[in-house]
Amino acid sequence: MKKKCIMSTIMACLVLGAPAMAAPLQQPQPGDLKVNINYGLQQKEGNHAANHHFAGGDVTYVLSPKWGIQYQNNYVRGNTGNRVSEHVLTGDYYINEQLTAFAGGTYVQAEKAGVSKNSYGYQWGVKGQMQLPFHLQGYARIGVGNKINSYTVGVGYEVLPGIDAHLQYRRSRIRTAGYDDSVHGVQVGMGYKF
Repeated sequence: MKKKCIMSTIMACLVLGAPAMAAPLQQPQPGDLKVNINYGLQQKEGNHAANHHFAGGDVTYVLSPKWGIQYQNNYVRGNTGNRVSEHVLTGDYYINEQLTAFAGGTYVQAEKAGVSKNSYGYQWGVKGQMQLPFHLQGYARIGVGNKINSYTVGVGYEVLPGIDAHLQYRRSRIRTAGYDDSVHGVQVGMGYKF
């Protein structure tokens, strides 16, 4: 049953062309570049449903055996017309193959009731990954900041060398001028390592 669920998710990603945020980079080497794109399934903006659509992604570049940089974008458009776009740029420190610490800046664009507000902030946290049975990779990320507090848990599967599919749940609490609410939901997608 588990294999059928996993394979159905992967096939849905491939057939629908629904890219999403993939699992983290495994065994990062200097010069590695990985791109992940997300597609939101059961997303919510506050207590309201959000349209199913592109939900952002991330780009990771490995600078050295211990350091990397990552840019993330998370986007949600609620059915009420509210929109939230989170931008996070961090420096990553690879503690070991399973654990990474990060810190950096954030930029939030929030539109509520037709009024748009933008603000800058900071975020720091940790992310981890581990191998699971059936060639799966489990991962989690926790970020704490003055504008955005978020966490992500997910599972990825390498479809082909350098290409993986994933399924994840992400929740983000945003507190900025004119906007104080959460965005959350299930995302599915794929990633490509150059």
